[in-house]
Amino acid sequence: MDCITLKGLQFYGHHGCTAHERKLGQRIEVDVRLRLDLSKAGESDNLKHTVNYISVYEIARDIVTNESCRLLESIAARIANSILSRFGSVHEVEVSVRKYNPPIGGISEFVEVSISRTREHGCGLK
Repeated sequence: MDCITLKGLQFYGHHGCTAHERKLGQRIEVDVRLRLDLSKAGESDNLKHTVNYISVYEIARDIVTNESCRLLESIAARIANSILSRFGSVHEVEVSVRKYNPPIGGISEFVEVSISRTREHGCGLK
């Protein structure tokens, strides 16, 4: 299976388990990997035969900047489910969401959650 990867998408969002995190906000970084058949796009050189990664970026941006979740898992699931719902050619999507300087009481570069959803098992699609 072929893939399209968007790595290191950076946004500012109001997410976290504490009221302080949700009020202050923080940098959230997202990686998205789409698994799909790109053979037709490779032969045709036509955007209509692939997934426009600008649209994938916009999905991630809108969820991170316009919604508020307590868990990184929720952000990742919302992005994955939205992508699977919107793009029928995507068979599987992997989403990683990370936040820097997490309030864990110690030193950490970041905390990251990664999920994988398939069309057969993701968001009730078959």
